[in-house]
This record gives sequence, structure tokens and C-alpha cells, in this order.
Amino acid sequence: DRVKALIPKDFSPRLKPLPKLRKIFSSYSYWERLTEYGKKVGLQGEEVNSINQLECVATRLWYKRNVEPRIVGNHQTCVILDPRKDLYGFLISPRSVKPDIPCLTLIDFKTDGDKLHILSIWRAQYFDTKAYGNWISLAILLKKMCDKTGYAPGELISIACKAIFDNKNDAVKLLNNLINVYSSE
Repeated sequence: DRVKALIPKDFSPRLKPLPKLRKIFSSYSYWERLTEYGKKVGLQGEEVNSINQLECVATRLWYKRNVEPRIVGNHQTCVILDPRKDLYGFLISPRSVKPDIPCLTLIDFKTDGDKLHILSIWRAQYFDTKAYGNWISLAILLKKMCDKTGYAPGELISIACKAIFDNKNDAVKLLNNLINVYSSE
């Protein structure tokens, strides 16, 4: 309650929805995982209270910037992976159901002075077809979070645990170009 009293009445951490990002399931996109984490994912299909992770992070970031700048914390993280939804079928019957784990698994917001950075962790990233669009979506998210919290946009760091290429010929050309660029230096 003491913290709530410090936050101005006109501050709203709620962000307007981004255009739907790549769908994971028919009704559980990345955006929904960020704003309604845990939505309808009970083991028996029961309604489970959802969490708006972006609101929580925006509120913490605003508080850190405007009220208590000395706060040090690693609690500005949004988890995309939802084991109850993504792994449930696989846990029941590993032979008959393949897990459908989202490629994006985590978004971490980091502050450095007046700048806000995003670190994204990808289980897998399609470098020749989807990486650029995903990067643009994260840049838009960074801008929206900066607008809400008063930070300036910083760096966007994307880590892919596995690089995938839909078109192997394009991948070979890209890698050869990179080799040529770095070998000429």
C-alpha cells in the first residue's frame, strides 16, 4: 500500500496489444503469454488466474526510475514457456504427443542508467524466415515499455540456442558471405 501511494493515479502500466505475434496455439500467442500468463491452462481445463507480466515489469521499472533508483533487482523478467500448457500432453504420453514448446522462452528487461535493454532467449530461431520479424516485434515492445516507464531505448540482445534455416541454400550463402567478410579483415 505504501508503494501504491507513491505511484501517480494517472500511471497505467497497461500496454495496448501489439499485432498478434506468431501463434503458438490457436489462442495462446506470445502477446497473450506476456499479458495473460497462465490463462486457461489448468490440468483439468479449469480456469486459472492469469498474470499480466508486462504490467508487473512496467510498474517495477517505473518505480525504480521515479521513486527508488538505487533498487537493484533481477525481477524484470517475463517467462513465455508455460510448462502446464506446453509440456502437459508430453508428460502424459511421451510417445504419442510431441511437446509444442514456443521458440521464444524468456524476455528480460535490464536497466543501465537511463536506458532500458531487452534480452530475449530463444529455444530455436528460424534465421532466414522469422528472426527479422521477431526482432522488429521486440523493438516495438522495447519502445512501448520505454514510453510507459520513462527510460530511453537501449540495446536489443537476442540469443538463439538453436539456429534453424528453412532454406539450406540460403543458409550456406549467408554463412559464406559472413566468412568472406571476416576473412578479409
